[in-house]
Order: sequence, then C-alpha cells, then structure tokens
Amino acid sequence: MEQNLQLNNHNRQEYPPIDIMKLDATLNELLQKVPSTAEVLLYKQQNLSINAQWKDWAFEMLMTGYETENLLILAGEDIHCNPFEFAELTDKIFKELHLNEIEANTVIILYSLFLVKSVVQSPDKNKVSATLRKLEQQCIDNEYNDFLYDFYLLSNAIDEVKELGNQWYWNDSSLTKENWYEYTLTFFKQWIENPDSQYKTQLGKNCTDTSPSKKNNIFKRLISYLWRK
Repeated sequence: MEQNLQLNNHNRQEYPPIDIMKLDATLNELLQKVPSTAEVLLYKQQNLSINAQWKDWAFEMLMTGYETENLLILAGEDIHCNPFEFAELTDKIFKELHLNEIEANTVIILYSLFLVKSVVQSPDKNKVSATLRKLEQQCIDNEYNDFLYDFYLLSNAIDEVKELGNQWYWNDSSLTKENWYEYTLTFFKQWIENPDSQYKTQLGKNCTDTSPSKKNNIFKRLISYLWRK
C-alpha cells in the first residue's frame, strides 16, 4: 500500500473519460465479445511476459471466431517460451487485430472498466478487495491520474477506517469498517454507470486550497498517517 499522502495534486495525470461506444466499431465489437482483451492490452503495454491469461485470451478469441494463425500459436505456446519470440508473436497479433493503434491512456481506462465489471458480475469480499487494490496501484503507477484517483482514496480510506475506526481520505462518513464491502460494491456499480472522475466524491481534490477547513482536514490526514507509521 502506498504510504505517502498525496497532499499536493500537481503531479496527477489527467486522462479524459473514454466512451466505449465512440471507439472503432471493430474494436468495440471485440471488447464486447471478449472482454479480457482489455486485460491483455494492459499486459502488452507493460511488456509483461506470457502467462495463463494470455493463453486463455487467445483460446477465447479462437472460440469467438477470431481465428488467425498467430492466435493459434499463442494458444498453444509454452508458458516458458522465449520472451523475445513472445513479444514478436504478440506484436503480429496486435497488428492483425489493430490493437496496436490504441492509445496508452485508453488502455488504462478500458482495463479499469474490465476489472470493475468483472467483480460486479460475481462479487465477494476477496474479489472486491483485490480489485480495489489493483485499481489503486494503477492510479499510483500512472501518476495519480484523475480517472482512477477515487479508487486510490477509497482504498486508503478503507484501510484507515479498519485500523483506526475513522478516516479522512473519503468525504463520506457513512463508510465504516463494518460496511466497507457493501459500500465499495455499490460504488463500483455506480462507477460503471458513469466512469467519469469529475462526478465522483473526491476528498482533497484541491489540496492547495488554504481555507481553514481544508488546512484542518489535511492536518488530520497527516496525523493519521504518522500514527500508522
């Protein structure tokens, strides 16, 4: 868990919301038929080596009708294959499917939507917790971007309320250590309907505000952080 409080948001990266219906029609159809495409898009962007998810995706693509020679090779590829050969193979697949044309920020957004939709469809406490941490980490890895920043705040708020009984990350006192699961699941469901950070509850969005209430809130968060240290 990231321990440094983000009291100054100057370095946060802003990503414009993506309407999946405005994507290329072919890509949109692919994402609808094989949602895990969003996951391998991120894997490719991060240059991750072959894993079970890559092979599962290739098999699902074949079963859905996206049959190419290179997808057949990937589906049957050994998980310990040469990383350079694997990169070359996936380069060919992405070029065939025009997946190499997707912008990096769009990949992050599509992956986030995939994670949230997946957990909402079959939720349990472990899945909800793991998904929230993945989204928090994506926020951290991508310079605390606005699109994912609520997940960062909510994850830290839940950790804090579980440990201390109260929290100052999230601007909603109804979040408690007893209801964090139901609260997060409800938030996920609402977020799917409108994944646009400008409509979310964001605590500390303008942390450069020098008003007494803002200063007091920042001070409380700092005290909480030092207490946990």
